[in-house]
Amino acid sequence: MSGLLDGDGGSGVSLPPTPALSPLPSTPSLVRSSAFGLSSAHPNSSTVHVTVTVSQARNLTSHKGDAFPVHSCVRVQFAGDTHEGDVVKDNKNPFYSTSKSFPRALDNSLLSDIMNKPLTVSVLEGLSSHKNIVGSIEIDLHPLISG
Repeated sequence: MSGLLDGDGGSGVSLPPTPALSPLPSTPSLVRSSAFGLSSAHPNSSTVHVTVTVSQARNLTSHKGDAFPVHSCVRVQFAGDTHEGDVVKDNKNPFYSTSKSFPRALDNSLLSDIMNKPLTVSVLEGLSSHKNIVGSIEIDLHPLISG
């Protein structure tokens, strides 16, 4: 799985770009691009929004085999919050354009979450409530603030 996480500044929080993600062992290349950023609506706000965007996956294969269509979606998890995007039907190279903003209090709990809880992005296959995980990656956000 490869992709880039790009920090975009907001509310005085500036995140350095991070290196490309490396594939997990025995996991096909799934997420083509993603982004991570912190922002707030007002410079003196006590809330920031941790925003995660997943744009596209590629080279997906159905768990039933190459000849079968792939219906997939993306699930993003951060600090106990979960967002699942819409299913893209019959596409082995889907464009998800899934974006989720997790509002978080600007306090020590946010710092603790970034230091201790990974961001998880999963690609799921299926149309119903029962979906199979095609691939998943955990992203350690600690390097974004450890200078």
